[in-house]
Amino acid sequence: MKKISNNVISGFSFGSTLCYCLSFIVRIYGTITRRLVYIGPDKLCEISWIKDSIIAIGWGALIGICFYEMEKSEKARGKELYIPRIKFKNFATAILFYTTLFFGFLFIFVIREYNEYAAHATYMFRKSFWQYCSICIPWLEMLTTSLIFGIILAIGFSNIVKKDISSKQ
Repeated sequence: MKKISNNVISGFSFGSTLCYCLSFIVRIYGTITRRLVYIGPDKLCEISWIKDSIIAIGWGALIGICFYEMEKSEKARGKELYIPRIKFKNFATAILFYTTLFFGFLFIFVIREYNEYAAHATYMFRKSFWQYCSICIPWLEMLTTSLIFGIILAIGFSNIVKKDISSKQ
């Protein structure tokens, strides 16, 4: 079995995350035909989180295969493919960073959905932002999806700093 390089894993991470983000945005805002008939955007509780995640991971695997072939052809020409990565002290810090980053992306849509709700509700029946979030937002699905893609991004775009034990002795 051939060893998978870091560039292939980075391609998988990039592809799956980009595919999920684009499909999520299309799911929220719709396509051109949906805008022509004035159907409003989907709510966050109507999104199939796990199905979309699995589809995005599948597309990421295909993009990872493309990165593998690209890296193989670059090596045949004598060039080296370089993808920048962020250095972290440990892997848990990398997962926390990328999970927070992905959750921040999703939280933008929570704010958008609340603003849309608050614009259409009558003044007497308005809920505060936190009341709306506690009732209408699927937090568990959002946190799970953020953790899944946080781990995928941490695997693909992080380097762990190796401590030199011999220099400390």
